[in-house]
Amino acid sequence: MPTLSIRFTGGHYHATPWGRHANEGAVEWPPSPWRLLRALISAGYTKLPEWQSGVMPETARSLFLKLSGVLPSYRLPTAIGTHTRHYMPTRANPTLVLDTRAVTGSDPVFVHWDVPLEPDERAWLARLAASLGYLGRAESWTECELLTDAPQPDAGWVVPCEQAESPGRGWEQVEVMASVAPETYTVWRQKRVAEALAPFPLPEGRNPPEKLLKERKKAVAPYPEDILACLQAETGWLQKEGWSQPPGSQRVLYW
Repeated sequence: MPTLSIRFTGGHYHATPWGRHANEGAVEWPPSPWRLLRALISAGYTKLPEWQSGVMPETARSLFLKLSGVLPSYRLPTAIGTHTRHYMPTRANPTLVLDTRAVTGSDPVFVHWDVPLEPDERAWLARLAASLGYLGRAESWTECELLTDAPQPDAGWVVPCEQAESPGRGWEQVEVMASVAPETYTVWRQKRVAEALAPFPLPEGRNPPEKLLKERKKAVAPYPEDILACLQAETGWLQKEGWSQPPGSQRVLYW
């Protein structure tokens, strides 16, 4: 059962929750499972030589399929929300911009996935974690490692609301972004693809014309092939295809 230790070496964490504007002054805390998986995948493509062909290694694929299928638990340091204000020059009047952050101090965030990994998968996760230079905005510098002797989650950990009753006074529900389970996305995609292709049936007994094939390809383009493709979708593609929330993602509540 893997546990990552993430220490913010600058003592602060910058990340805006999905669907919020930076000037709202909101901080994504804890770091969302969606953001963390995307950051680890990005570290593979940018730091590890085996990924430089642009293709995720097969063992890494199995690793991320397992991690995306469960909601992690967190042990969080005490954090304080704060911000600085900057007036950016524009053609007209200066524009106020908020730089919001969580001041975390030197204690690490622990992230635990309750899923067994094979030795090769653990090795990949350890390398990816060690390659993770920041999480959130680029100034949220990190030292990250896969723990070999990790503390076990207890009543003080932050857990998904669906996995625990209300702890009582002093706790609140916080919404973060996570991936849906790979099999859940597969079923959802099959249904959406069938609906998208219904207006473009293939002819029987003859080869389909090129125009029809292009229309079918365009119809299914908004639906990534699997959950790993969803996790690697870029912002420009999401905007082009009209997604206000990434396919394969869900908003979940944590205590």
